[in-house]
Amino acid sequence: MVILLHGLGSNRKDWQDNINVFAEHFHVAAVDLRGFGDSEHYEGPYRYEDSNEDLVKVMNHLGYRKAYVVGVQAGARLALDFAINKPAYV
Repeated sequence: MVILLHGLGSNRKDWQDNINVFAEHFHVAAVDLRGFGDSEHYEGPYRYEDSNEDLVKVMNHLGYRKAYVVGVQAGARLALDFAINKPAYV
């Protein structure tokens, strides 16, 4: 599985041109981070811990225990944070 994370001020649609390439070899999920795209409105300060838990929920929902996590801009920062704080999932 590959999870694709967008940057600030953007959404999962940034990955449209890339999904088919990844999908040749992996199950792919491009997600909207909290407060972006079609996700619910997000109040309060942004915390990577919350997004890490969101990614775990996405993986559990899709039935995956491990994933490659790819991001751009703030999505890359989240991918690194996820790998550091949730290494069992990466």
